[in-house]
Amino acid sequence: SNRGGKTCTASAEVAMCALHRHYITDKYHKDDVRIACIGADGKHLALMFEYLFEKPPYKIFMHPDTKKWTVVIPDQHRQYKHLWEDADPLIPQRYLHGGSFKTAVLWESEKGHIPKEVRLNNGTIIRFYSALGKIPKGIKFDLIWIDEEIERAGRWIKEMQARIIDRNGYILWSATPQLAGQDFF
Repeated sequence: SNRGGKTCTASAEVAMCALHRHYITDKYHKDDVRIACIGADGKHLALMFEYLFEKPPYKIFMHPDTKKWTVVIPDQHRQYKHLWEDADPLIPQRYLHGGSFKTAVLWESEKGHIPKEVRLNNGTIIRFYSALGKIPKGIKFDLIWIDEEIERAGRWIKEMQARIIDRNGYILWSATPQLAGQDFF
C-alpha cells in the first residue's frame, strides 16, 4: 500500500473541511470547525503539516486541450512533462489567521517544524497530537484525522469517538492495518 495516496487523500479531506469547501454540502459544520490531526510522533506531524500547508506530494499542469488544472499521472502525462509544476498548498497561506505562519501557527517545536495548533481566518482550528503524548479529553471535534498506525490505537479510537459525538463528526484513519488490525476495523 505504499505510494497508494492514503495521506494525500486524507489531507485533501481535511483541507475541504477546514476551508468549508467540501463537495458534499453540509457534511461538516461551517462555524467553529475543530479538526484533530494525530500522527505517530512529532516527525509525522511535521509531514502532515507539510501536506496541508506547504507542499503536497504531487504535481499539476494546465492541460492544453481542456484548459483545466490536472493532477499529473506520470504514466499518462509524460508528453506534458514540460508543463508540470508543484501543486499549491491544500490550505493556502492567505487562509491562515493573519495571513502568515507567524500569526497562525503555535509550534510544539518550531525548529523541528512540529505544529501544535493552526488557526484559520474563517475560525477553523486544527490541532496536532502525537500518539506518544496525552490523549485529548473534553474537546469536541468535527473531524479527526489519524495518519498511519499509532501507539495505543485502541485507547485513542475510544476517546476520539467520544470527541466527535456532539458535533456529529467523523474519524478518518489513513493507514494500512498491520499491527492495529482490530482497532483499525
